Parts: sequence; C-alpha cells; structure tokens
Amino acid sequence: MSFSEELENFLTLYLVKGIGSVFLQKYWEVFKTFKGDISKNLHRLLPKKKAQVLEKLINSPQHRKEVFKLIELLKKERIKVFPFFSEEYKCLLGKDVETLFNKALGPALFVKGDWKKANKGFVIVGTRRATDYGKEKAFKFAHSLVKNLGLTIISGGAVGIDQSAHRGALSVNGPTGVILGEGLLEALKTKREFLTEVEQKGGFILSHFPPLAKGSKWTFPERNKILALLARLGCLIVEAPKKNNSQKGSGALITADYCNRLGRKIFVHIGFAPHPNYRGNIELLEMGLAKFVASEEELIALLENQILESKKYSTPLEGNKNSSPEGFLISLLKEKPRTFDELIYLTQLSEEQITELITTLLLEGKITEAGGYYQIL
Repeated sequence: MSFSEELENFLTLYLVKGIGSVFLQKYWEVFKTFKGDISKNLHRLLPKKKAQVLEKLINSPQHRKEVFKLIELLKKERIKVFPFFSEEYKCLLGKDVETLFNKALGPALFVKGDWKKANKGFVIVGTRRATDYGKEKAFKFAHSLVKNLGLTIISGGAVGIDQSAHRGALSVNGPTGVILGEGLLEALKTKREFLTEVEQKGGFILSHFPPLAKGSKWTFPERNKILALLARLGCLIVEAPKKNNSQKGSGALITADYCNRLGRKIFVHIGFAPHPNYRGNIELLEMGLAKFVASEEELIALLENQILESKKYSTPLEGNKNSSPEGFLISLLKEKPRTFDELIYLTQLSEEQITELITTLLLEGKITEAGGYYQIL
C-alpha cells in the first residue's frame, strides 16, 4: 500500500496533539488539498507566532519519527486511511454524517479488509452481559441473514451479543464488519486472531479513532454513531437492558437512538419478557420505534422485498453498461485526478484488474501518475 504526499501531509497534521477536525477542515476549506508545502500554508492560515510554533513541532525529529513509524505500521498491517475529504470516507458514511454528526466523528477512518462490503450492511447489537439464549439468537439471526440474503453483518466486536453475531456470520464464511471503540492497531494487540478471521472471510474492521488509541467510556458510545450510519438495511436489537436515571442506557439503546435519528429501520427480538435484558427492547416497542421479530424467518421475509427492490447496491460500472472498464475508468479520471483506492471503489473492479488497466493506460501515454493520483494527460 502506498501513501501519497497528500496523505503523508494529512497524517503529519493529524498526529499533532490538539489538532482535530475543526482545524483540519478549515485547512481543507482554504487550500482544497493537503499536497504541497504545509509549512508555508500554515503561515498563510495562522497568525505568525502560532504558525511558527506549529511549523517547529511538525518539523521536529521526534514528530517526523512518530509519523514515519505510524505509516510503516499501517503499511505492515495493510490498513487503509480514508481522510474526511476522500471519496471513500463519504461513500462509507454517506451524506448523513455531514448533516447529523458533522465534525464529531473524527477526521479519518482507518480500515482493514474489504470495506466495500459495508454497502450491504445489517447491524446486530446487544448487551455484553447477554444470556445464553440471547447469544444463541444473535448467532442464528446473523447466520440466516448471511446464508439467505448475502448480507454483511456489522457489530461492535464486544463480548456477548456482538461477538455472537459476528460468529454467526463467520460460521457460513460470510462477511462481517467490526466497528471498533478503540484504535485499529491497539485492537490488533489483543484481538488479532478474531480480526484476522474476519478479514480472511471477506469482512472488514473499521475505527475512526487514532490507530493506537485505547478504548474508554466515551469512545464506545461514540463508535455507535458509525454502527447506525452503516445500518443501511436496518438494525436488530437482541438484548438491551433499560436505561435508568444514573445511566445513558446500554450501547445497543444508544445505537437504536442514532438509528432512529437517521431514519434506519429498527427491529427487536424478545425472549423471556420478564428478564431485565429485554426491558430496553420492550421500551423501543412501546415508543413505536421498532418492529418485533419472533424468528430469523420473519426478519428475512421483512428484508427480502426491500433488498430486491433497492437499487442502491448496483455498482457504478453496472450503471454504465455501454462503457468498457477502460472507458469508464478514463471518464472518471476526466472528472478529476483519483487515487488507486478511489478507482477500485468507483469501478468495483479488483486490484488486479485496476492494476492491469492503469499499466496499459500509462504505457499508452493516456494517463500519468503524480503524488499517488492518476490523471488524464
């Protein structure tokens, strides 16, 4: 995996303590790129003294070493970085992220695996302190949705309902997406075996926190915004204790709240109604925010027509049947220069196919490459 000048410059600023979404978005709004001499740009953007302090910091040996070390780790682990201005960031999170969450989601996504599988995402979540019955149902729901509808089961990777859902998808070699409440490199330290299996079976792992950030009380609820954004086909709450005056409620209920704000479909299952793990589920039903599903078959029936009628998952290339892959790629580059990863997403072709096309077009002199971007000559 290559890192363009723009991406390296972005990470150079991203890793500065105290710099966040507000500053990075302001930088983007002014310069429309992170390419070029960022030291000079800082002097155009900031008062002289502030620019000098920041320039000294980003050019210090210690900071340069930190940036280099992170890039090498990301390359080694094959982790992709999608800054907030990239097509991949927008494609993954959609337009809703700008209107509802704006700058709260962080300036970059760190992704490992086949992230395009998120386009057919269905979220299954619930409490960490799940009953054996709840874990069994989460497994069965996930298993059935993958086997019968080919969906990607997305959850938070936590013990209990989340991991049971992931395991249900993996049991039929299906794709599953793990949305982390910690940095991706940090997660690999303790969950490598599980995350490797997820990637090997066509799934993906995603975090919007700095790669080495540890999980905390605020990061896990924040992560639930991503779960809601990726619940394109809906969200199933298996077990969720009811919130009380001293708590915000389970993570599953927080996810349900975000799903409601986004207009996502919410489903709930109820096992033994008197059990406290179902009080949150019942509350969602009483408020008219969710639909009850008694079985896997019932949920499949509810989703089946929606999937068949939906055209949102047709690939851009399928919508351009009169264009050859080469012609479609050239038309994309006529719009603006694009990275290798952008071309993979927009054409839905494999890395091998894109590599072959780009090599041919470079040799024919039809396109050129500079700073990690391909463009028409």
